[in-house]
Amino acid sequence: MKKWSLTFLYFLFVTISIGQTLTVSTSQLNFGVVYENSPDSLPITINNNMGKLVYISGFRFFNFYGAPAFSTSQTGFWIADGGSQMIWVKFAPVHNIYHNSEMVILNNGQRGAVSVDLVGQGKYSRSYYDATQNLSEEVLKTSINTITGQNYVALGYNV
Repeated sequence: MKKWSLTFLYFLFVTISIGQTLTVSTSQLNFGVVYENSPDSLPITINNNMGKLVYISGFRFFNFYGAPAFSTSQTGFWIADGGSQMIWVKFAPVHNIYHNSEMVILNNGQRGAVSVDLVGQGKYSRSYYDATQNLSEEVLKTSINTITGQNYVALGYNV
């Protein structure tokens, strides 16, 4: 009987401990199609269920081809126990590709970090580049050669 009681108490402690974490209002922000010259922003709410005051120390975003497509202007801030804070995440694609990345919400070392999936289709505003949509490497190079080769007339040096 005593072993069962200790097991139950351990299970109860683990369940309560795991339940005390940061949560977000959604696990994914889907920006849809966004043009390179018209960035878009979406809100997300961070909820503090940790049982104590927590400091959000920053956000980590990952780059696509050296350019950050997602960002936030928010910097470090405190969230009271049971409180929440809304932030805006911006999607400003530089490339004509589908972006699937993560935003990691960093806190002051309490139970790790929380992440949010970020997705959006970057699109060039000029239809001239439509044939390059979601291409990379050799296929992109071939597509660009095709686009730039249209209406091309070689004049040579004897003209």
